[in-house]
Amino acid sequence: MKADIIFFNGEVITVDAQNRIVECVAVKNNRIIAVGTKADIRRYIARDTKCIDLNGKSLLPGFIDAHLHLTIYGTNLLGVSCIEPHIHSLKDIFQDLRIKAEETPKGNWIRAWGFSESLVKENRCPTKEELDDIKSYLEHKEGLPFEQSHKIIYFLTLDRHSLFQLKYA
Repeated sequence: MKADIIFFNGEVITVDAQNRIVECVAVKNNRIIAVGTKADIRRYIARDTKCIDLNGKSLLPGFIDAHLHLTIYGTNLLGVSCIEPHIHSLKDIFQDLRIKAEETPKGNWIRAWGFSESLVKENRCPTKEELDDIKSYLEHKEGLPFEQSHKIIYFLTLDRHSLFQLKYA
């Protein structure tokens, strides 16, 4: 059997039963058919085999994340983290939201994530009035419509219990 693609001259981390690290891998129909040294893999080369030089870089097997954690991680980087080391109170979160508002183009949403009332000294969710205060700031600085203040609640409090506390359930 000949390979469709061969990756060579790299650090191929196999994650096999022996946790081997080899220099080459041969792939046929999107499946690994062999791993090893250049000499081991040479027999899988055909005229139409695509050979990719890794130039000493590492190659890892594909990872499937059915929960899309990588996508969520990327999205979170764009928002306000409520679990940063400097967050000790709701006031700290509100301050970070205001800072984010300064750098966010008009009309764009500001997303906060990682909120838990147990992680702030107030030991509670933000009130509607507190979020309205942020809304007023955002409206003043950014000209955002009134409805946007209540949309912040969705991002800060994602469970039914928290929404009930805020009288939105």
